[in-house]
Amino acid sequence: MKIYEMKRHILFILTLLFFFYAKSQPNCIFTHYSSENGLSQNSIMSMVQDHNGVLWFSTWDGINRFNGYDFKVYKARQGNKITMTNNRVDLLEVDPYNYIWLQTYDYRVYRFDQRTEKFEQIPAEGEEEGMRFSSIKILPDSVIWLLSENEGAVRVKTNPKDYSVTTQVYATHSHGGNAAHINQVFSDAYNQEWLLTDNGLLKITNDKEEPVSYFVNIQSGKDEPVQAFYSFCSYGDELYFGSDRGRIWCYSLQNEIFRLWELPVKDKVIAINEIKGTGLLITTAHEGLILYHSDTKECKVYNKSNCPEFPADAFRSVYVDSKQEAWFEMTEWGKISFCKE
Repeated sequence: MKIYEMKRHILFILTLLFFFYAKSQPNCIFTHYSSENGLSQNSIMSMVQDHNGVLWFSTWDGINRFNGYDFKVYKARQGNKITMTNNRVDLLEVDPYNYIWLQTYDYRVYRFDQRTEKFEQIPAEGEEEGMRFSSIKILPDSVIWLLSENEGAVRVKTNPKDYSVTTQVYATHSHGGNAAHINQVFSDAYNQEWLLTDNGLLKITNDKEEPVSYFVNIQSGKDEPVQAFYSFCSYGDELYFGSDRGRIWCYSLQNEIFRLWELPVKDKVIAINEIKGTGLLITTAHEGLILYHSDTKECKVYNKSNCPEFPADAFRSVYVDSKQEAWFEMTEWGKISFCKE
């Protein structure tokens, strides 16, 4: 379904459709697994594959290890000495040392050691009372960030010799911070860690406890509106940070200076993705897409005003695959959009 012409074609599909072509697609065999085959529960919340190729599933009744043949269940039962306080596991991640990290329904985080088959709560029980963790981010340098709903984050560092962990709390009101919610976290080419918060940016360098802050509003009078950051992209020798009101702050890794890039639309920038061979695809929440061509330095806006069949509902997230095709998660349940460059 073509919507408009340019040097390339852009196609939107409002629902995810699967087409099977007998001549072009190989024959596939689907095997269905359920509690009858050993799963502890049929509601699968998350799945990961560890560094040995083993699959792990989180369910409403513990985590399940699948070696290709059988399931093994790990959950808290009376007398089995597993310390989890809730067997519903909503999120799984695997760190570089092959530990399984899980976030439970009561917003606690545990690390599972496959060798000893033991769970360890992180931070330890009683260390950070009141923090409700909603996300686990594992960075390329093996640092792990536990993001809370509204009370900052915990940075976890693993000792590669004995695999013990140390924790440090960041960006909480109770620890002298200025931000209550962290939207994103990532590390740049220099292993500097960046926290994108609802009140500015924080940069952590060389394991220093005190981060460097940018655009943080600490005035109680709020004469200057709080500047939240939602998205990022590493492009060339710069970092791009998407903010409110169509603002992208570009940070030079060489001279450590910010410059402001104001977009043609004034909306929240929820995603910035590199499209190799073209430039940048910038996604806003409600005002459409912006395609930035690096060769001509021009921006082209795509939204309802110039594309009648543009999706009516807002964008939630974006993924660019290996073919440089963008997939958009929509705010309306059950819909997805597809963009082919």
